[in-house]
Amino acid sequence: KFTKFDGTFTVDPEAVEQASVTATVQPSSIDTGNANRDNDLKSDDFFDATKFPEINFKSKSVKQTGKDTADILGDF
Repeated sequence: KFTKFDGTFTVDPEAVEQASVTATVQPSSIDTGNANRDNDLKSDDFFDATKFPEINFKSKSVKQTGKDTADILGDF
């Protein structure tokens, strides 16, 4: 899990496909319960948390797939 993250989800129930999603995660905040694994994941072999202190996601499209579900496509 990541302990430092933020995001927004804006949706009108009458126009789900106009929704927008943004998310930011700080990879240095990863906590898997295993310090050695956490350090490996923070290293430049995986997230490279020193070089990339944030992982950002921004939606490009939202497609409603069911009454309470949707597919969200976007960029990291």
